[in-house]
Amino acid sequence: MSWKNIIKEIAEKIRVGDYIETSRGGLLGSRVTSRSGIISEINISMDRHDPAGEASTAVSVEEYDLSLGYEGSVRYGKKYWAYLSSITKVIPQEELDGE
Repeated sequence: MSWKNIIKEIAEKIRVGDYIETSRGGLLGSRVTSRSGIISEINISMDRHDPAGEASTAVSVEEYDLSLGYEGSVRYGKKYWAYLSSITKVIPQEELDGE
């Protein structure tokens, strides 16, 4: 099972204000680290050479359906960013507000 499939099982959509957890590392013996925070920005790539969605052609959105499979990134927490494929857990804002 690929990470992309795991993300789809966690939540089909992410939105600004949702809580996420991400993982990074794990390749070539590097240590896997996890980070978490509230999404403040979602960027979707419109260019195959821009995997993080940082080019002028990228689109900033409030909500994104992960099943569409575009590349891009999120900004979250106080200073973090991650590729969409690095998201391992999503808790919608409505569930956070209800706690």
